Amino acid sequence: MTLFVSVYPAVTIFQLLVGNRFVFSRDPQISKISQLKFISQYDYPQLIYLALLILIAVPRIANAIKAPDEPQRLEKHKKWMVYVVNYGIFQGVFCIFMSFLYDADDETRYIITTVSQLPTVILIACFGLPYFFTCVIDYNWPIIAALIATILTALPLIHFQPNCYAFLIVPWCCMIYFGLLELYLMHVDRIYDGLFHEINRLELDPLE
Repeated sequence: MTLFVSVYPAVTIFQLLVGNRFVFSRDPQISKISQLKFISQYDYPQLIYLALLILIAVPRIANAIKAPDEPQRLEKHKKWMVYVVNYGIFQGVFCIFMSFLYDADDETRYIITTVSQLPTVILIACFGLPYFFTCVIDYNWPIIAALIATILTALPLIHFQPNCYAFLIVPWCCMIYFGLLELYLMHVDRIYDGLFHEINRLELDPLE
């Protein structure tokens, strides 16, 4: 049994923090190279999303750690994570599609993808991070399949897309394949109590 915290919330938060606005490079030496002609810029929505993530997640995590040790605790986490993961898979596919539909510096692409991240922020803050801190997963061998699928999908996309997408394509692919992996592992009941919840349970019931 290989127990580890969920990878899914981590890669989802990472793609939220990577710059999603791209501008055409004015450097003549760079703009001659098609793969390097766009540069990434950070923008205020990322700071707003980060602040929103922290404000919502901190009390939710605290409540999840202190939650009573009842049989339905894990089932509640799994129930909500199904919604979180399904939307994340949709967002990963959607963002990759948008990267082909519009140029990297197109404002329409930036606005649409940024707006699509708002539900992700709320879902991860409300359910993904409490799940991350209070549950662990028996990944075992299926994680190898998810890694191979991610690599085989990400490498061609990185090759054909401008280099500015490199740090976004990998987490987008992870959201898709690790999301499918997470759904499978939840379906076969490979989710267990995590360290923080176990510590809190022992503090409440030291004789156990």
